[in-house]
Amino acid sequence: MQILLIDDDQTFVNTMTDFLVMEGHQVESAYDGTQGWKQFVNRSHHWDVIITDLVMPRFSGIELLAKLRIENFSIPVIICSGQTSGEYVLHALQEGAFDYIKKPFSQKELFSALRRLELTIIPHADLRATLSECHETTKFSITSRCRHLGSVIKRFQFAFQPILQAHRINTDHIKLCLEEAIVNAIVHGNLEVPSSLKEESWDRFDRIIEERENNPTFVNRLVHVTYELDREKLCITVEDEGRGFDYRSVIEEEDPLQLMLSGRGIMLIRSFMDEVIWNESGNCIHMTKYLHPEESLPLETSANGE
Repeated sequence: MQILLIDDDQTFVNTMTDFLVMEGHQVESAYDGTQGWKQFVNRSHHWDVIITDLVMPRFSGIELLAKLRIENFSIPVIICSGQTSGEYVLHALQEGAFDYIKKPFSQKELFSALRRLELTIIPHADLRATLSECHETTKFSITSRCRHLGSVIKRFQFAFQPILQAHRINTDHIKLCLEEAIVNAIVHGNLEVPSSLKEESWDRFDRIIEERENNPTFVNRLVHVTYELDREKLCITVEDEGRGFDYRSVIEEEDPLQLMLSGRGIMLIRSFMDEVIWNESGNCIHMTKYLHPEESLPLETSANGE
């Protein structure tokens, strides 16, 4: 594994590095949290695990864990520390630490923790190699209630975030595109609540959404979501059962204020995805993100290439 080792005790770092290299791992070290953070973000997709002390000058292990969580990095962290307080240990685990090893510890304890980690992760290079022979399609449908959105995004994140990160793709951007597409399908497609109501009154806009979420005529319409992943790309299709809309009028809008009011979601989707295609009626959007950006094609706007 590619290991970033962070500790202000140089003797400890040298000893640990020797142990880990003997076991076939690749190790780089830093002597405080600030230096360690810089090394991590410079090559965030390179590392498989961070091993760090808890108490260090300038930037502690707890602060490092919090920073990783805030910045939405999913790198596993093993804490090695002489702190024995249960409060410290609990705090580290609550901040997202994968494991906690008390100093001094034996080689066996360290390698046991790394072995537990190896059973739960696939290094990025291996993940990309596995993906090269993978073709996966997932389909599901939800009723037209906005509260379903959180579970859909979590399901997507669990399934695809490691793969996208292995290809250095910003997963937050993809999740945002998925969220915007589903919200448009529910609110403007199936519930038939027009964006123009926002200009009149946000309260009225929200009230009509709530009313229609309780109306079987609207809420029982389905939103159909399909994910298709292969070695080259991730394709996401979102289709509603509404009347559709004139997507051309939105993508041709030149007034920034009007675009933010009625076309913000489409603007974001077209900014972050490599290809965006609607069907003729506008009730189905097909979004593509290439895993190798050099393979992306010019942005499309309709199934007819218009």
